[in-house]
Amino acid sequence: MSASSRNLEVTNASPLGPTASRGRRFYVISFLILLVGFIYLKLDSWEIVQWNGDNSLLRGYREIKLALSQQTIDERESPPPRGANETDFSAIPEATKSPSLSPTKSPTLLPTKSTSSTTTLAPNASTHRCHGITPLPQSSTNQTTKYIIWYPRSGMGNVLVSYTSASIYSCLTGRILKIAPYATRENDVFDCPAYYDDSYDGSICHDLEMDRELTRRYESWKGRILSPEAWALDHCPKRRQDLEYFLCDDGLSEEEFIAVNSCQYWGDLFFANPYLKGRLSNRVFSEMLRDRLRPSVPVREKMVRDGPYHVCIHVRWDYGTTAKSLGEDWIENLGTCVRNLFDRQDDNGAKREVLLFTMHEDVRQAVRGSLENSSSGGEQHKVRFASEVSPAGGGGHSSDKYQGVADMFSMGQQCVHLLPSMKTSTYFLIGANLMDNLSVFPGEEWKNGCLEGSGLTQLNPVGDFWSDSMSGDVCKIRDVQCKVKEDLQTQVNATISVSKNADVSAEVSSGEDSSINSFATTSEPDPEPIHDDKCKRMFEWSMLDRWKSDGKDFDFNNLPQTKRLDITRMGGPSAVGSLTMRIEVRNRALNLTAVDTTKGMKDLKSPNVWHRYTALYGTWVGVQIATRKYHLLTNRTVYVHDCNGDMPLEWLDLGEISCDRNLIHDADVVIVPPVDGLMWDLAWDFDFQCENSEMFKAFASLFVDKSAKLDPTDAMGCWISREGATYGTVTNLDDVLNMMREVFPRVKVLEFNAKLTTHENVEMLRECRVLFGNHGAGHTNAIYARPGVSVVEIIGKSKPAYYRNINMLLNQNYESIIGDPTREISDPDFTVNLDEARAALIRGRDHAAAWIEKHGYWR
Repeated sequence: MSASSRNLEVTNASPLGPTASRGRRFYVISFLILLVGFIYLKLDSWEIVQWNGDNSLLRGYREIKLALSQQTIDERESPPPRGANETDFSAIPEATKSPSLSPTKSPTLLPTKSTSSTTTLAPNASTHRCHGITPLPQSSTNQTTKYIIWYPRSGMGNVLVSYTSASIYSCLTGRILKIAPYATRENDVFDCPAYYDDSYDGSICHDLEMDRELTRRYESWKGRILSPEAWALDHCPKRRQDLEYFLCDDGLSEEEFIAVNSCQYWGDLFFANPYLKGRLSNRVFSEMLRDRLRPSVPVREKMVRDGPYHVCIHVRWDYGTTAKSLGEDWIENLGTCVRNLFDRQDDNGAKREVLLFTMHEDVRQAVRGSLENSSSGGEQHKVRFASEVSPAGGGGHSSDKYQGVADMFSMGQQCVHLLPSMKTSTYFLIGANLMDNLSVFPGEEWKNGCLEGSGLTQLNPVGDFWSDSMSGDVCKIRDVQCKVKEDLQTQVNATISVSKNADVSAEVSSGEDSSINSFATTSEPDPEPIHDDKCKRMFEWSMLDRWKSDGKDFDFNNLPQTKRLDITRMGGPSAVGSLTMRIEVRNRALNLTAVDTTKGMKDLKSPNVWHRYTALYGTWVGVQIATRKYHLLTNRTVYVHDCNGDMPLEWLDLGEISCDRNLIHDADVVIVPPVDGLMWDLAWDFDFQCENSEMFKAFASLFVDKSAKLDPTDAMGCWISREGATYGTVTNLDDVLNMMREVFPRVKVLEFNAKLTTHENVEMLRECRVLFGNHGAGHTNAIYARPGVSVVEIIGKSKPAYYRNINMLLNQNYESIIGDPTREISDPDFTVNLDEARAALIRGRDHAAAWIEKHGYWR
């Protein structure tokens, strides 16, 4: 090296001497400390992005943070031992029930950040979207933030149903949801960013971890961890009080923390809680999952991505265990189901292959052998395996920790029809609730062939503590008497059904601290006819504004555009979930609207008139939304059908019909109406109150002019025949008709069938003042009857509400009688109680006479 070079190196190394060099080192070290602190703060608040789709940086940070914490702990007890299936936190001695089991000293090597733990938020603040949940008004003067602390446990499916329960409670009460401290929870079952995308605000992982200050406060908290779960009788002494807490909680506790450790779904308690049940959407479980779950990069790599598949099968256990549950012929029944589903014309371009989800090699070979080598001469179907993992551990979980989560997303995204062997499997349950259009045929239905109409239309989870699929209501939760505070009486709606699991309404008595049974039935009707909330939401014109989309009108400068709209169903028995429809605008010149009824409208051609009218009404509502809500009025509207077979004649009254699918391609506006709900929601809702619906009467006026005057004639009683039906037949029909002749001057037997035109039906009913008969679809024809008509329906021991609600909407007089207390509506051979029937018919006759006297004519 030259002298000049050596001199240059010396000069660059220390131009101003050793003091300056020490000063520079000081600044460099200070900068590095600040940089480390900055990175820590960013990590501690979860403001982190994935590097190349890998979360190893975050996991490494957690391991370092945990190690630092453990170095500073003087004495720390080990977490309670886990049993084979659960961690029994209730067995921990009182002195050690704090989640951390002893206080943890904060590490001093990194700066402390405590923004979230000291922030004062408005009541009901939440870090996640709450999907239409109405939180309780907070009367407390203490406005500091309160938290619900959630402990994940068991398998991933259990983790997610427990998380969703905690999220619902968070939204209802305004508490902030946080996951338990890292050192005290089961991290082997739930490392959130490893499984789920955490890059967006709505993610399940978003803002879930506690910061250090909040962790410190929580670890010094001496409260008890609640365990709302019970699937065996010996759980009840420890767990019943925790179940009761959430069943009866008013949501106004002043405790800063409520901690919950459960591997079950306990969110269904809120549908029976007198304070909370009216504030919940019936689709809340599905809505939360769809909003908060997106797969991480490792999970996406294992998902099936070349679908959709027309049929997917999920078999939870091995061949022998499945045979014990479903019967030795389960594989043959499954094959019949698959072939029946492939025979349906609703694949919408899906692969005509079967996608199988299972961890068991014997199941893979049996299903493939049955479906790919059909000996019955039917169509053979290629079977693809979603994966070839095997079970690991006593719990039967997947040997690949990512594959089970990938399967859940694949089920939700790649399946048209889903056939689970076990509908209580949480993995299947999550996957099904991620499907856009639910079509599920569980194992117990396979023996029936998976025929149209037999699939599940909703899949809300049910807590094992009262699930019929487990040990039943082992802790007698249905008998719990909740105490309702006097100042909150107005918040309790006694007429809201608690859930599908507890299909009754709550009855609230007056008085301070009055006792109510969450499952009692109210029997006090309103003295005056009312339009209840369900009526206003679903059967009045205001319902058009309740269909939700993006809240914007169509932008005719940016076409084509498609809007997907949805509305929550009424919430009565069998009326849960939501309805969806779609409107597409393609051109600014609005000449042709095509109403596409070819997609999933299974009731359109039913021989049952009730079923046909459910399709008619849903289609009509879809058109009203397009024309009245969005003002999409065109010169021509055509209802496009799949015209295989006869076309029901009622559609001619709706407008122009066509079998030409090219009209859908050529149309300026395409409407895909809702395919379920609406009229179906009336079927079992005997508490529904909606007299004289202007909207429904507008629909009925398409088929008959009810404003035309008709001079009164002698009273006629009309019997709705069920001749040839398989159920609802009457053994003493001659006696019934003779009794009717004693009540009415004239009696007529009505025989309806699908080949009659609307005009023929109207003429058949023209002079009927009272319609009488056993429960059956023939009562739907009351749509054609005069407004003053009376309807008397025989319902036996059952309590169907189909025709009761139709008559109410039309402002017709309705009465039901038991007729035969030994029979259900699905039984044949009713023997009608003549005295009961006579009394009801006389009341109906007198009502019609009073109507004529008031109006001067029979209309």
